[in-house]
Amino acid sequence: MRSVALAPRIVLVHRHFPGQFRYLVMAWLRRGVVIDAIGARPAEEVGALLQQQDQPLSFTYWELPDPLAPASAPLDVDLESALRRGEALAELARGLRDGEGLHPDAVICHSGWGEGLHLHAVWPKAVLLAYPELYGSPRCLGYGFDPRQPPISPQLEACIDRQNLLASAAVLGADGAVVPTRFQRDSFPAPLQGRLHLIHEGIDASLACPNPEARFHCGDGLVLRPGDPVITVACRSLEPLRGIEPMLEALPALMRARPDLQVVLAGHATRPGYGGVSSHPGGFLGELLEQLQGRLDFSRLHAVGWLPLDQLIALFQVSAAHIYLSYPYTLSWSVLQAMACGAAVVGNGDGPLAEVIEPGRNGLLVNFNDPPALAGAVLRLLQDPAWRRALGAEARRTVQQRFAVDWAAEAYLDLISQLAKPCSTASTSPGQSPAAG
Repeated sequence: MRSVALAPRIVLVHRHFPGQFRYLVMAWLRRGVVIDAIGARPAEEVGALLQQQDQPLSFTYWELPDPLAPASAPLDVDLESALRRGEALAELARGLRDGEGLHPDAVICHSGWGEGLHLHAVWPKAVLLAYPELYGSPRCLGYGFDPRQPPISPQLEACIDRQNLLASAAVLGADGAVVPTRFQRDSFPAPLQGRLHLIHEGIDASLACPNPEARFHCGDGLVLRPGDPVITVACRSLEPLRGIEPMLEALPALMRARPDLQVVLAGHATRPGYGGVSSHPGGFLGELLEQLQGRLDFSRLHAVGWLPLDQLIALFQVSAAHIYLSYPYTLSWSVLQAMACGAAVVGNGDGPLAEVIEPGRNGLLVNFNDPPALAGAVLRLLQDPAWRRALGAEARRTVQQRFAVDWAAEAYLDLISQLAKPCSTASTSPGQSPAAG
């Protein structure tokens, strides 16, 4: 029989630790949870991300296995690399168990890269929770959704199927699996959905909050303040999957209608994202801006690159309208952070955002493939500050009520305790977060 302490010891495995667990880690440390993290991000970067924490955590850096040589490459290099990572991580875990006496109550593993495939064999008494995010499909990558995309190739479709083998293995091999939204749960085959628990990892709305004194420096001497006509876009990579094309197509009309408008794009321009890769040296952004030459006032378009969290929050605090367009994919933290800062969001409801935004109450929804409708929605917000502020206030209330990290931290601990009981029925009665309501 397994038992879990009130403040358990948890091993967290994430290739880019802390990744999605950033706010959860901070909330757990405040609760006295002992955390042993394993990841491939340098320790100094991890320390910088979690620098505000007084209670330290144990972090083990591990080297990813060397890439496969072309001569030995199998049919699917990514899948083979995931299998090798699973073997290598298991060897590291056995070393921590046998050499350092690490015997956690629970192991939580982002399963997208294969690291968790053999951890149940290393720590059989620990609760193993997988975090598989999404069961892939052509539609989630834009095929059959975005008319700008060509038909999917048979080779890519087969690759998606093979990558789903990792998600299936993770769900079936763990005591339970956690996904943040109903949309992500429903992407999985029906026989697997009963093993999935809905717990959004949450954000810290005390950090992401309105600030009437906020200032955002664009880097070219321009300083933006709350109340300015500022449109914001933020994502890890500025790519088609996150709606950069219809967003840019809406800008000429917006700039003509509002000569005072400023547009800020935050995110990597050339770093590969979730979708494909542009051959243009300036990435998808550079490629698309070339096509818009003569139609945009580039002095009012500010591509500020990837921003550290404090600057990203400042950007959201001065935002009059935050645009969040996406293929039917995972829900970005950025849109919840923008909402927590009181920004009025305009997005599309084809994926998990439909679970968050109630049109006219806490934001607006438009068709992904309708740039004129997007421009019209943003203009209505800019022309009615009182309505915009009301939507932003409701957006923040939504985050506080349904996406609070403190609730998520407790929900994870409750799930661990539930799965540690021999009589647990968790696999047939999955838990549900407020985000699912």
